[in-house]
Amino acid sequence: MNTRLNKKVKKDLDAYFKGYRGSEPEVHHALKHILMGALTDANFHSSSKKAANMFPKADKSKYAGRKDFEDSIEMNHGVPIAKSAKWDGHEIIDAIAYWASMFIGGPVGAKITSLKEGINENFRIFVNQFIKEVTHSYDYETMSGKRENMSNEDENDKEEFRIRDYHTKYFHVCPGASSLYMDIESKGVDMDMAERSARLHDVLFFIEEHIQRDGYKPERDYIMVAKNLQRNIMKMAEMMGLEKEHNYIQGHVDTIIKTVEGKKLEERVIELTEKNVPTNPSKWSYYKSQAKKKFDVYPSAYANAWAAKQYKAAGGGWRTTKENIEEYFVENFQDVKELVEFLKENKPNVNEAEYQGRKVELNKIMQGDVKKFKVYVNNPAGNVVKVNFGAKGMNIKKNNPERRKSFRARHNCDNPGPKHKARYWSCRKW
Repeated sequence: MNTRLNKKVKKDLDAYFKGYRGSEPEVHHALKHILMGALTDANFHSSSKKAANMFPKADKSKYAGRKDFEDSIEMNHGVPIAKSAKWDGHEIIDAIAYWASMFIGGPVGAKITSLKEGINENFRIFVNQFIKEVTHSYDYETMSGKRENMSNEDENDKEEFRIRDYHTKYFHVCPGASSLYMDIESKGVDMDMAERSARLHDVLFFIEEHIQRDGYKPERDYIMVAKNLQRNIMKMAEMMGLEKEHNYIQGHVDTIIKTVEGKKLEERVIELTEKNVPTNPSKWSYYKSQAKKKFDVYPSAYANAWAAKQYKAAGGGWRTTKENIEEYFVENFQDVKELVEFLKENKPNVNEAEYQGRKVELNKIMQGDVKKFKVYVNNPAGNVVKVNFGAKGMNIKKNNPERRKSFRARHNCDNPGPKHKARYWSCRKW
């Protein structure tokens, strides 16, 4: 329970309801809309709807049904409570229930408190549970451990940093976020809010990195989570007066949506090409074998789409009792070539690739040969290239604010450029 918030809400509501008695319908009517306004502003919509039916006396108020009056109460009294509670639904309910118990009576306060029982579907519980799950998952710990081992190459070269008691794990995904939050205290913001925002950032960045790995199965929930994270991060950014500085968040959400939708399409293409029966089995078998030789991963959307394109061009067709693959292509794409182009544009970042005849891991910074560090990435043409960066024998001084600020300014690290260029990776280290 947030005693500071409870006292503030009590003071405000005592002043608003001065001269009224708790049994009056006008009090029940106004409190209903204050509670609904606060919960709605905090994105607890289902709880707000439940609150609408908790005050039967409200209908007897002389103001009942006056939409302009009710909207004004929600906006001018409910929304400020939500902001004071930092949009935490549990704290909103606790504070208003605390006041109602004293001013109206314990039963009304208990009824308001009961809203917390059904709040599990709301953002607060969902995200808190999600943070706990992902930050204790095998993938999260394993991936973080890999980065910690890598950073041991240079004791002054830390991939992540601390914000109060929280140590970030995935800010390496976004140089812009790293630049902002490593220096967030100098902005004069509420550091409790900055820490909470950083935790939400980490979950968003983890999702983005996790779904681009091999073996990930697309889950629609990740899109919903990403959008909720974005909404709440941007609310905190507004409270800190740094809304414009958080514009990078939209790009990460777009990447998550694009990747999840792309991978769902991949699964659909694989399913269609494997379930549908070719009218010329030997010809289809031939092009499948060619796809297996051409692509490292088979079956995959790229391999199957390529084989389907070659098979169709050679006069092959499909028949099925469930769904016809050509009808699906015609319905969703002008031709198979368009599908292949779509898949190429939405190709996810796989961890493993081939460079000069040997397997390499993409996007993993490692000890360099030509320069201090090297990393293998895909260039815009889809080819794997090696990016060398960093001066050998030189330590990174990112813990020195002046050195770090100077380096990032010289190299325009707020806009580090494409991943297949050395500047991007140098900025990421700084």
